[in-house]
Amino acid sequence: MTPDLLTLRVDFRDETAAARITPEQANAYLAAREWRRGDLAPWHQWTREQYEVMVPMHATYADYGRRMCEALNGLAHVEGRSVLAVFVDIVAAATGH
Repeated sequence: MTPDLLTLRVDFRDETAAARITPEQANAYLAAREWRRGDLAPWHQWTREQYEVMVPMHATYADYGRRMCEALNGLAHVEGRSVLAVFVDIVAAATGH
């Protein structure tokens, strides 16, 4: 039996893949899920209940991929879903697929 990749609970560490998500894509995903945004340069600071997700304001930061991995892992935890499912939803919403 092959596990459903979208349900696997893993720690997502692929910084190159995470860096493909733009700040605008991440912000749109969070806004659509009723997170509240407050900017705290150099971050877009998103909160919901007792949770916080930080999205870098610019994809040009040297550690952008690592920071997006942290955001993806945090979102997966809060949503109770796999990080791959969150990644796919963000990318799919941005591309319309």
